[in-house]
Amino acid sequence: MITRRDQRARLLVKAGFLPFEVKLFSIIPLTVPYFKRLVADRRKEHEDWLGDLDFGTGDVSRIWLNYILDIYKQNGWYKPVGLGRIILDPYRLLRKYEHGYRAKQPEYESPWEKRSKSMPDFIAKFNRTLEKQAGRVQARESYRRTVLA
Repeated sequence: MITRRDQRARLLVKAGFLPFEVKLFSIIPLTVPYFKRLVADRRKEHEDWLGDLDFGTGDVSRIWLNYILDIYKQNGWYKPVGLGRIILDPYRLLRKYEHGYRAKQPEYESPWEKRSKSMPDFIAKFNRTLEKQAGRVQARESYRRTVLA
């Protein structure tokens, strides 16, 4: 059975995303507005790149990988690990698109921001519920003491 995440992963591979990007981005639903733009841009970039490529130059997938790695390095979307090694950070690519979308749509609020705002309200409501339950338990115990005494 194919899950929605598998469907998104297939879509991302067809759009030209690399395996490490697919692994992270397949979690994100396609309803996220700036993610749609990211997928469309990568698809267009991949199609344009394939159109300009001379297929006699070697392994196409390796050349595409090096092209994307160069883009990551040029934009600074990596984390230095030490000893000259780096880890590519696709979330920085995603954040670039999110900030661009937010600049055009200032009223947009990401789901994790909404959750972080509602979390204090949830905690306060949960604490009030616990206090009510504790009061009921105390009332029951005092009633039992009076009946049994």
